[in-house]
Amino acid sequence: MKKLLCRVNTLIPQKKNLKKVALLLDDFNTSPHTLSKEISKNLSLLAKVFAIANSPFFGLVKRVSAIEFAIMTIGFEEIRNVTAALLAWESLDLNDRQKSIIKYSVLSSRIARKIAMDYGLAKSAEAGLIALFANSIFISSQKITEEIENNNFSHYEASAFVLEKWNFPQIITNGIKNFEKPELAEGSYTITSVANLASYIAADLLGLKENWRIEDPSLYVLEKLGLEEEKKLKEFRDTYEESFLVMKKSLDSDEDLF
Repeated sequence: MKKLLCRVNTLIPQKKNLKKVALLLDDFNTSPHTLSKEISKNLSLLAKVFAIANSPFFGLVKRVSAIEFAIMTIGFEEIRNVTAALLAWESLDLNDRQKSIIKYSVLSSRIARKIAMDYGLAKSAEAGLIALFANSIFISSQKITEEIENNNFSHYEASAFVLEKWNFPQIITNGIKNFEKPELAEGSYTITSVANLASYIAADLLGLKENWRIEDPSLYVLEKLGLEEEKKLKEFRDTYEESFLVMKKSLDSDEDLF
């Protein structure tokens, strides 16, 4: 199984978003912050940027999980080369299922970052990355997904294995490996709980919960975030409902996402 996973070297590119990134890279006025906002919507490019920034070539003492820092580490020219390589793929058309997974993953990430920041968590970016990549690694290969299921290998274990190979920080790979059971995510219990809850909320907003058989957040997740009482959970939903709907509408209207 691991030999098969070792052959996974990229995610399927998002054509329009890559073209938007290419235009930003050609603009001398583009800042790392502006570029990071666009790259954070592109799963394939984001994964490549982190893989390169955390590679031995740059010799960083600690693996980075902040997109702006990763961009400054490798530079615009390297990102331009990666973007060009991804645009060179022969087939860049996404099917409806792949588009749904990307939209779900990006919305989950934004919700996770929002919740983490409001809870005063220092690792809000990491919570967002856990939510972003937990369900999106194998969207380009139905065959690998089937092989994972046939070998009784956890989807999240497989995703974590691939991201470890791509030089992602342990706090993220550990959170994804234990995505369904955040109580086992040593060192990232709370941010994994946030990512878990955010993914549930995103699925609910996008109407995917029933078809994808997404389970309700566990009692551990709710307790970790102080939402175990029905009254507190309702207050939480009421407080965030408007901002989450705004995030969804923003994604729905983003013509450069795919």
